[in-house]
Amino acid sequence: MTTFGISLLRVAPRQWIEVAQEAERLGFESVWMSEHLVLPIDMDPSNYPDGKLPIRPGTPLFDVMVYLAAIAAGTTTLRLGTFIYQLGLSLDPPTCSEGDLLIVL
Repeated sequence: MTTFGISLLRVAPRQWIEVAQEAERLGFESVWMSEHLVLPIDMDPSNYPDGKLPIRPGTPLFDVMVYLAAIAAGTTTLRLGTFIYQLGLSLDPPTCSEGDLLIVL
């Protein structure tokens, strides 16, 4: 059986839970989020195909595990994941136990 997931990469954070719920309703198997702890101060738009920055340097950065927990609380069947999780840059040592808790929830 083929399954499909969706990325929340280009979705506004205020819509993540709603989009995840709609994805679940439509039968998607998973929702994926990116996780960034650091952004460059100066980004050159000419380095991107459409000449637009995918994210502004001053964009607030969110804790991906907190948002995944919120999505988990609002859905029942979706699998949740990050494209990459930069554990070495995390300032929060309990990250592993938080990930385990997220799996249980």
